[in-house]
Amino acid sequence: MTNYPQSVEEKLDFITEAVMSLELEYPLFENCIRETFGQVLFDQWLSGNDDEPAFTEESFQDLLKLAVARSMVQNLESEGLIDIIEADDVDMVFVTEKGRELASTDLPNILLN
Repeated sequence: MTNYPQSVEEKLDFITEAVMSLELEYPLFENCIRETFGQVLFDQWLSGNDDEPAFTEESFQDLLKLAVARSMVQNLESEGLIDIIEADDVDMVFVTEKGRELASTDLPNILLN
């Protein structure tokens, strides 16, 4: 976990608690919220604009969507369904053998029910 300055941690704790109170069922979601919002808040702190609002409503929604997407990808990776290779600032995502097996056997049943 990243150690941020106290003012950043306080804002990040507030955002994390507020979003987690929505009881969204995404594994690894809290970590992704802290990673996604933490970097923006830290960048703002570094620029000396710590007293100004960090987000517009639209940018907050965009960051929240990004945190959800990250948590889904991290969950798929932790379950061994995908693998990610980082190369030249690009993440390449591959479906693993386990992911292909699941998609070929369980996915049609899930879609039909």
